[in-house]
Amino acid sequence: MELIACPTCGRIQVDLFTLVKEVEKVLMPELELPVKVAVMGCIVNGPGEAEGADVAVFAGDRRGIIYVQGQKVANVTEEEILPRLLQECKAFEAKVKAGEARLGEKLVEIKPPDPIGELGSGAAKIAAGQVAQVSVGQTG
Repeated sequence: MELIACPTCGRIQVDLFTLVKEVEKVLMPELELPVKVAVMGCIVNGPGEAEGADVAVFAGDRRGIIYVQGQKVANVTEEEILPRLLQECKAFEAKVKAGEARLGEKLVEIKPPDPIGELGSGAAKIAAGQVAQVSVGQTG
């Protein structure tokens, strides 16, 4: 297994260092093939930094969005990230062994999900008036 982790920035909303260590500890002994796994701390820069990964997780806001060869396969709670990532890696490895997939062959471009729609909380906050409107570049 090859592990890719993001360089970290102010957007991280999870304990990325612990998550990376847990992913390495759990996945390394389980995977036989050199599956490239990316563990990213956010959905903003994560997709670009995970370029070339067979399996990737973008963590943030107590959730993890998991992609396999560029296709979104799961949106799970933070507690479910590790077991689901292992499940997806093993399933991908089985497909490679069966000749149904190839390592390093991305099927689609990974695009960050819409934080207002897919992640859920944004639209409700806007409708409830909990998000202040900010105008950029306008002077009084």
